[in-house]
Amino acid sequence: MLDLTKVLGTVAMLIALGLGAMTAGISFYHNAEVQTSKLKVNDIAIYQPIKEDMDTIKTMKLPEKHTYVYKLTDDNVYFLKSNLLKQPPLIPDTAGIQKLADVKIKRVASKLPAAVYSMDGQEGEMLPEAWVNAISGELNASFEMFGPRMIYVVDENHFQKINAEEEQVILARTDDFTKYLPKLKQLEERQKEVAELYTEEPIAYYGGKSTLYTSLYQLSSGTIFMGVFLGIAFLMMMASVLMFKLLSSARADIERYHMLRKIGVRKKLLERSIYRELFLLFLFPAIVGFAHVLVGMQAFAIILVEPYTKIWLPISIFLLIYGIYYVITVQLYKRIVLPKQK
Repeated sequence: MLDLTKVLGTVAMLIALGLGAMTAGISFYHNAEVQTSKLKVNDIAIYQPIKEDMDTIKTMKLPEKHTYVYKLTDDNVYFLKSNLLKQPPLIPDTAGIQKLADVKIKRVASKLPAAVYSMDGQEGEMLPEAWVNAISGELNASFEMFGPRMIYVVDENHFQKINAEEEQVILARTDDFTKYLPKLKQLEERQKEVAELYTEEPIAYYGGKSTLYTSLYQLSSGTIFMGVFLGIAFLMMMASVLMFKLLSSARADIERYHMLRKIGVRKKLLERSIYRELFLLFLFPAIVGFAHVLVGMQAFAIILVEPYTKIWLPISIFLLIYGIYYVITVQLYKRIVLPKQK
């Protein structure tokens, strides 16, 4: 082992790279759903719901379902304050959060004592940050939905004075987002039509939850392919380097094993010795490489909610490849160093 420190160090580095690439790729893939739920708590916001929309949501199990009213003019969107305060929505709590995994879900608790609030504070009071996140993020009252219109939250008196029809928006959260994903995508397609009606322009990207999930899922699909491909390539390179190095130095051990055989050591004991010796040479770089992966994956905790998701899968692939190379190395090593039977 002392004679192979450089080789074992290289092998440990390749194990860390290969196993790390597979673990990161698989983690990105399986974290798409968790990341989406951390960024958006509610699953769908339905503006101007029609009968087909209502029939669809009736087929879902909804732990959270709120209905809010608003009025739309050429320049502004007005939400009724009492309606929002009566049914405060859930939002992701990102205040002071550095890691996505630390994001918690909370219900909006900020009071709204003033009569008029706006997003920019130019007319009326400045809307508290929690309500800005709720309206723009969860209710999806964004540029994609309403264009350049300003968002206001007003009391009953101001709301009744606005010369516009009263509209409804339903905010809902299902018990299992991925279970109802096809139906949620259908609802978002209809919301895209509503947004195009409001903005009078074609909408390229609608910022709903299923759209966000699809984007993250497609992105992670590429990372899992690259991660697994590079991981297997690095692991096979690593195992090949170790195997050929051990076999190339095996001739130096021929005399030693021949001498042991001549003094009466049984062949089975020599074979057992080879298994143990090579096992240790394979074991130590594996332990060092695996330790590097466990520590290194913490670097992804900033963007991944669960960096160790299904880590058993890349470990299983690694052990399979490593085990195959170990068995092949032992068999070839025995053929070289052990004396032939006469």
